[in-house]
Amino acid sequence: MTFLKLLLALAFAGAIPAGAQMMSPMHGGMMNYGACPGMQSMMSSAVTPGDRALVQSMMPMHRSMSSMRMSGNTDSDFLRMMIPHHQAAIDMANAELKYGHDARAKALAQRIIAAQQREIGEMRGWLNAK
Repeated sequence: MTFLKLLLALAFAGAIPAGAQMMSPMHGGMMNYGACPGMQSMMSSAVTPGDRALVQSMMPMHRSMSSMRMSGNTDSDFLRMMIPHHQAAIDMANAELKYGHDARAKALAQRIIAAQQREIGEMRGWLNAK
């Protein structure tokens, strides 16, 4: 059983209380497996409007992915988890376009938006075809 499946099984069984702190191999540190993993501490350190926009862009992804029930179909679960992940990348890139100053970073943000939108459409098409 993978770490994520074990963690999800424990969480759904009520063995992990909301707000519990645990090590996460995916995020390389302590994560809050309650409502929105680690977002409260990130938001408290966000001092600029750009910082706040970047943190806020990740919140829907964390809520969506942490509340998703695994179906047992790895392909489908992968696609369903990647869509909010890609949407968060788009939202972060939009924050860069709005608040960033470096032309190279802004150009990268524009390329990320185009690529992630294309991939979201592809993933939704695969899910709808199943």
